[in-house]
Amino acid sequence: MPGVEGHGSALRDGGFRRALADWYVTAEGLRLTRLRSQTVLSRGGTLGPEATIGKIVSARQKQELATEALDLLDAPMASLRMMIP
Repeated sequence: MPGVEGHGSALRDGGFRRALADWYVTAEGLRLTRLRSQTVLSRGGTLGPEATIGKIVSARQKQELATEALDLLDAPMASLRMMIP
């Protein structure tokens, strides 16, 4: 777990860096899909299933980010709890 016992940075953890890279790629894909949707709409077209898929992917990504953030915050708190009698 990154930052366990308050030592080090989450960026030193390979698993966290991989997750961060995955989140970046997903965010970039969502951004490009939004741009494509805007282009379709600006040309008078209608959106297809990519709009719904984008919502699903975005929601999943937000959940994953929130879970990771809570894990990062909880690791130092867990070590503090063990220190308190």
